[in-house]
Amino acid sequence: ADIYSCGMTLFVATFRIPPPETTVVRYPDGSIVVSFERDLFAGAAACHRLQWASPPLQDLIRRMTCVNPHERITAPEIFCHEWMVPAAAEVLGMESPEAVRESAQHVLDEAVAHAADLQRARAGGGGAAGGAAR
Repeated sequence: ADIYSCGMTLFVATFRIPPPETTVVRYPDGSIVVSFERDLFAGAAACHRLQWASPPLQDLIRRMTCVNPHERITAPEIFCHEWMVPAAAEVLGMESPEAVRESAQHVLDEAVAHAADLQRARAGGGGAAGGAAR
């Protein structure tokens, strides 16, 4: 949900318009479903502003605001995204965008390995021992 919120904030900061109307459904079991009436980029005001937004920026916002959390971009993937890499290289003081990609890929690989360790530990009934102390 944090990446989704960051994507919505990036949308508003970039296009200076609020996101389109949403529908919020609260079910008796306490679950909440939020859905858009239309695509973030479908409104006339957004389309007008899209003229100057780069395709990589549009792609990043779309991927950050994907409603399905399993399909949404992850934090390490954001740092590998083509729109983020040049700025991240400058902010992090890295010599090249490739160095940022390599560093972000390393973080992503570590996160995937850690998640696999946790799944193995849970499947074995031992809790999060082993991989959790990284």
